[in-house]
Amino acid sequence: MYLKNIIFFTGLLSLFHCRQTPDSGRDVAGDARIQILDKTIDEHPFEDSLYSIRANYYYEHGLFDQAVQDIQYAIKLDSLQPAYYHLLADIFLDKQQSYEALNSLYQASQLFPRRVATLLKLCEFQYILKQYEASLKTIQIIQGIEPLNAESFFMAGLNYRDLKDTMNALSALKYATSLDDRHVDAWIVAGQLTQSTDPSMALSYFENALRVDTTNILSLHSLAGFYQNQMEYKKSLSLYRKIIEMDPTYADAFVHTGMIYFNLDSFAQALNSFDILCRLEATNPDYSYYRGTAHEALGNIPAARLDYQQSLRLDPLHAGAKAAFDLLK
Repeated sequence: MYLKNIIFFTGLLSLFHCRQTPDSGRDVAGDARIQILDKTIDEHPFEDSLYSIRANYYYEHGLFDQAVQDIQYAIKLDSLQPAYYHLLADIFLDKQQSYEALNSLYQASQLFPRRVATLLKLCEFQYILKQYEASLKTIQIIQGIEPLNAESFFMAGLNYRDLKDTMNALSALKYATSLDDRHVDAWIVAGQLTQSTDPSMALSYFENALRVDTTNILSLHSLAGFYQNQMEYKKSLSLYRKIIEMDPTYADAFVHTGMIYFNLDSFAQALNSFDILCRLEATNPDYSYYRGTAHEALGNIPAARLDYQQSLRLDPLHAGAKAAFDLLK
């Protein structure tokens, strides 16, 4: 390929590949970016990277069938690009076609048997699909290639955790953090596994996660949850407030703030948190139920009844709302 084409295609990649959560099948026909890419593909119909870029674009816009078609054609043009198989697996997983997702990664692992990034993705998908023994076998292969790969020990920890093997889970997670003391997720999971049996140790794990990045919301949430479980509500509320300042749309911070205030009989403050939740996510039946409990605690029975009814409209089988509404009849 001529240098000018390489530069052009690289520019297209930076224009299109802005990774985000796939949305639900949005119409992209009028998007100028896809029109540019369509035209470029017409001019260079055998350039595999262009189909990969367009597949990424379709995937990010929830157009899974088009994304599969494009990335499979990219693989047909160049079957030795591991990233193509990774993307195909991601698309299939989001399409809830788990067999096809795993098969894509098995193919990649056969083509690139010593490529650790591919094997890590395979063991991750096996874990997601609850194929724990298969995932652990893949991890053994990874560690045969890279004995000091921190991510492989983290994945082993997750597998052992879900297999209820806490001892091996903690051993793997601790080793992961010894290899990479900036592995936030490993610190957090280790903290979650020890918070009921060894709170002081769990606290050190959560604090280590936060030390890595004081602005990491998951780390802040984990530490806040720890203090909440220990009934150290002042510390917990302070951390939830910090999260809300950083991200005013982070619903879980309002959920837990409201619950803490409710448990402290500060029903007006609980109501405020639950009301914000209802405005953030009006279609969540739990949030209208929570707000109803706060209204009821404050003696506003008509408002509570309306909230319970709203919760039941959103989820007719919501047990909490049904029981609370029946008691108000």
